[in-house]
Amino acid sequence: MMERLSEQWIKNISIEAAMFASWLEEKHNIVLHPDKLKNIIKKLLIRNNIEHTNSELALIGVGVITMLDNENLKTLRKQRFDFQAKAFS
Repeated sequence: MMERLSEQWIKNISIEAAMFASWLEEKHNIVLHPDKLKNIIKKLLIRNNIEHTNSELALIGVGVITMLDNENLKTLRKQRFDFQAKAFS
C-alpha cells in the first residue's frame, strides 16, 4: 500500500532533489530542465512508495527551485550528499 504524501515528505523530497540539482550544477555545470527535474522528483516519490498528485509534484518542484541558491542547502549537501554522488561521477 502506498503512503500518502505528507508535509514532511514534501520537505524531504524537495531537499533531496534540490541537493542533487545543486550538485549537478556545481560539479558538472548542468542545469536541469524542468521536465528532468519533474522526472527525478517522481522517481524519488516512487522509490519511497509515496502516492502523489500532479499538484503536489508541482509544489515539490517549486520547493526545489526555491532552495537552489540557499547556502544552508549547499552546506547540507556537502555534508550528506556529495560523498554519495562521487560514485556516479
